[in-house]
Amino acid sequence: MRPDPRAAALAEALRAERAIELDLRAPLPLPALPVDQLAPLFSAVRGAPPSSPWLRLGAPAGEPGPPLSLTVVIPTEKDRPPWGLRALLAQRPAVQVLVVLNGPVAPPLPPAVRALRLPWRGHGPTRLEALSYVDTELVAFLSDDARPLGSGWAAAAARALDAGAADGAVCRQVPWPDADPVTRARIRQWTPPWPGLAAQADHVATVWRSAALRCGPLPAAPIAEDAWWSLGRRLVRAVGAPVLHSHPRRAGALFAREAAISAELVRMGRPPQVTSLRAALRVSMGLIAHQIDDPEEIAAGLGELWGQWAGARRAAPAR
Repeated sequence: MRPDPRAAALAEALRAERAIELDLRAPLPLPALPVDQLAPLFSAVRGAPPSSPWLRLGAPAGEPGPPLSLTVVIPTEKDRPPWGLRALLAQRPAVQVLVVLNGPVAPPLPPAVRALRLPWRGHGPTRLEALSYVDTELVAFLSDDARPLGSGWAAAAARALDAGAADGAVCRQVPWPDADPVTRARIRQWTPPWPGLAAQADHVATVWRSAALRCGPLPAAPIAEDAWWSLGRRLVRAVGAPVLHSHPRRAGALFAREAAISAELVRMGRPPQVTSLRAALRVSMGLIAHQIDDPEEIAAGLGELWGQWAGARRAAPAR
């Protein structure tokens, strides 16, 4: 399926960090995406009534006030600064930023950013060690390829946490506008644009009460640590704190990721997503028939499916 050229143009503007302003009285030609996925991508909206979803679901504006007692932790192995760094430094009220350097080459970082060099020991152990360097009431874990949207992102996430009397607030994820339809639909289902309880944390972007994470031992899981850390904790969705984040669906990457995550989820006690070899073969045939005109999605879907089967098999002896 070829991407919408308008979506590709919008994505390129976002990558270049060119501000885009949408005037509803003379709208720009836009891709046919849901308003909750488009609204946060624009820096300003004119001509919309206060109840408009363009405002309600858009990127939150900053506000005056003393700094938040919040540290945003970003582990990275890359030699370039995390994508969300500029947005984090523009937060109003301000927040602290701690970049955990796991790679051989440290990226250049602004003076306002704390840097912590740690060897990469997996998602859980690395974040656990970074947590010991946090002394604020709140801590956020952010992926190095996620970009907070709006200068009031952190304040909005903190408000959602307080309003829900929760241990953690899972930020709404917004896919890149040129993301494939499967990715867009799944992200919208995972972090929908309405408030409520969240099934689990997601360290693409989740804000925690530091005390909630320190009140008991946290498993040092190599991956899916956010699922492990969610056990026994109250989590809410931070609809008003969107982050831009998605990945292309690539068969090899999907297989490896699904195998690793599925193994952890089975060890956690969840039922396997693919129950047997026969089920995997049956679903594979259905997927091929359904996506016969989209060979890229066939490959991606098969990689995901067989990764889930392999992960369940890997964890089977531990059950």
